[in-house]
Amino acid sequence: MLISEINPFIRYAKKYILLPRNAFLMAPDSRIFFVTEAEKEGLVQIRTDNYPLKANSLFYISANTPYKFKVSGLTKVISINFDFSQYRSEFLLPFDRKPANRNLNQKKKPNDEFFVDYEPLNNFIHLENVDFLLETLNKIIKEYDSMKSYFRETASAMLKLLLIKIINSHEKTISNTNPNYIRNKEVVRKVKKFIHEHYSENLTNETISQHVDYHSYHLNRIFKKLEGISLHKYLNNYRIIMAEKMLLETDETITYIATEVGFDNTISFTQNFKLKNNITPSKYRQYNRGGF
Repeated sequence: MLISEINPFIRYAKKYILLPRNAFLMAPDSRIFFVTEAEKEGLVQIRTDNYPLKANSLFYISANTPYKFKVSGLTKVISINFDFSQYRSEFLLPFDRKPANRNLNQKKKPNDEFFVDYEPLNNFIHLENVDFLLETLNKIIKEYDSMKSYFRETASAMLKLLLIKIINSHEKTISNTNPNYIRNKEVVRKVKKFIHEHYSENLTNETISQHVDYHSYHLNRIFKKLEGISLHKYLNNYRIIMAEKMLLETDETITYIATEVGFDNTISFTQNFKLKNNITPSKYRQYNRGGF
């Protein structure tokens, strides 16, 4: 999934008092928590990392990511539960949180929403001193509570704006703490642009690295650190995204599409497609065209 494709579906948006939780929980959709008031500074543990729970801090937690709140006093939050797309819009009520299993670093499920152009959205984001986000959050809550015509669509549009603000704030925070981040980010941007323009060609790590004048091992290390996946994995994911569009927008054969997006053969294409979507290309086309 790409940031440009975000079309959020809000399942829950409320203000409430946060209760302490002794066990790790995780939810099948993504969550945003904004702390409006904290009588005493508490703690949030996301996977194996700990962060202070204090006023004007924000926590974005992606689907199926274990988290736990350790509340020390009265703590008020704004909470938004959502999907990045409309694929489960028939489920209007909040999903139940479930106890996380013992492996706090467990990998995502194949059918989780996965971003190929901003890795932190696949994990979690922590921001401090972001009181400027409160106005947008309050507008989302007000719109969601209004139940007016198209309130979901309006609130979702506001949420997309909020998510862009969160991404920009996160980028700024990282660049302020890591002097090499801006330079490496620009290299990664050039790499992704090159992949987006040449994905259908016979690309290797070496040919991509030559484009930005880096050694392939060094470039792959930088890319994986910033994006969370290897160059090869990113290339395959982007090819699959382009294949998904062709499956829905054309009547071309699976073999033709596989070749058109850069795979050597149909077997390799189908294996990578199933790895991302958990179904075959033909079933993906049938399902999304109402064939079932």
